[in-house]
Amino acid sequence: RTSPKNIRQIAKELGVGTILEGTVQRSAESARINVQLIDAEHDQHLWARIFDRKLTAENVFAIQTEIATAVAAALHAALLPYEAVRLSTVPTQSAEAYDFYLNGNAQLSSADYGDSRGWMDAIESYQHAVNKDPSFALAWTALSRTHGLVYHLCIDRTKTRITAASDALERARELDPDMPEFHLAAGEYYYRSSSDHARALAEFDLAARGMPDAPEL
Repeated sequence: RTSPKNIRQIAKELGVGTILEGTVQRSAESARINVQLIDAEHDQHLWARIFDRKLTAENVFAIQTEIATAVAAALHAALLPYEAVRLSTVPTQSAEAYDFYLNGNAQLSSADYGDSRGWMDAIESYQHAVNKDPSFALAWTALSRTHGLVYHLCIDRTKTRITAASDALERARELDPDMPEFHLAAGEYYYRSSSDHARALAEFDLAARGMPDAPEL
């Protein structure tokens, strides 16, 4: 969103013809979500819709599904089976835990390789997420991956750090061993902890079957 590039440049680099833009205004449990599709070649609006919804732990994922389905319909596209499954999956019943998880994602995406603060802030947010909901398998995988990344980047290359990655991974395995994100985290762990390339690639292959469009794969 802070890129100085115009829509046409962004679309060309991504290899897409349509850009999805959106804003969210939130007040307590109420949210207004403004979504619009833009024809990148001509920089013209194709479709727009406003969703006024009450956000609760019970319906936040239903709202995501509603918006994704509406966007797909506007594009005259059909959701693939794995996409429909992922949209129908509720990773946590705790809105507070999910907020911490999203904060962790944001901190991780903006972390600077020259500054350890962003990585450690992400770990703290993911830890808060699993503290709020110990059954939040997706947050456990994110926690494992970030501990492993901190170890791999030599920010903290200690046995304690890689053990933390292993412990979080094992917790995710206990909760949902079939989740694609678990296999992604497992692949990264085997690569970063012991350079076990064969085992890592096997896990990445399993992850790709469940989320073939994941940028990490």
